[in-house]
Amino acid sequence: MFSLVIWLLFSKFANRIKPIAMKRIFLLLTIIAAVASCCQEKLMLDIVPYPNEVNLKSGSIDISGLPISYNSDLDASSKTYIEAFAEQLSLATGKLSVVSEGKGEDGFSFILDPTLAKEAYTLNIGRKSVEIRASALNGFVYAIQTLKQMLPVEIYGSA
Repeated sequence: MFSLVIWLLFSKFANRIKPIAMKRIFLLLTIIAAVASCCQEKLMLDIVPYPNEVNLKSGSIDISGLPISYNSDLDASSKTYIEAFAEQLSLATGKLSVVSEGKGEDGFSFILDPTLAKEAYTLNIGRKSVEIRASALNGFVYAIQTLKQMLPVEIYGSA
């Protein structure tokens, strides 16, 4: 859009400006456009692959020892993956994250949501809870991978 405005201005006044002055003006406007595009504030998380939608808000949550709950509707593979995440979380934080079936008030809640696409997931992080919704194992796997990327590197354990 900005380059279109510059081109329109130049096309209207090009015959009135000397070639050397025109080059200088064009160079100056190009530099201004480059600086303006670089300086726009973008809040980005360092997550790969980057989610389709992110709504960042301020705040933090202490995940040390947070309980982990899941729906009774989850398949065995999803439960196993969630339990492995709980074990990694417990090792990394030094506090046991207890896993249970059912809906918990605080902590991590893994909820089966058949309205989501096969590999889609949603994360809703509050002050005392993290709600993870997915329709199948792949969604839970991707959600946990996203959570791990948002946590300190200790979550991955030692090599």
